[in-house]
Amino acid sequence: MLVEIEPPLVWQVRSSTEEVIGRLVLATRHEGETLYPVFRVLPIRKWGLCVYVVRLLDESNITSGWIREWEVELIAWGSVFRNREDAERAVLSHARAVEEGLRFMGLGADGKPLGPAK
Repeated sequence: MLVEIEPPLVWQVRSSTEEVIGRLVLATRHEGETLYPVFRVLPIRKWGLCVYVVRLLDESNITSGWIREWEVELIAWGSVFRNREDAERAVLSHARAVEEGLRFMGLGADGKPLGPAK
């Protein structure tokens, strides 16, 4: 799925070169999932849909509907949510889970060992 993003992403291509990216491609990461519900009969089954986030290296044939492997670069994994509120809730929930995991391992939020309990 081709998406336009606002504000655009500033991507560091090389150590001294930056590129402004206004379009990305999203593709589902898991087999059987889709970003394109078919005639609304097969809705997106699970929000927080895991996707690959890909930047286009060449936009010259974007209207063809086909993108070849050498025309893109995987830059991130992401999730697509029904709305902003659901996304914010997921981020907060994930942050809490990470903090709990760090505490379980005896580490603080900075990843450093916790001092002795008082």
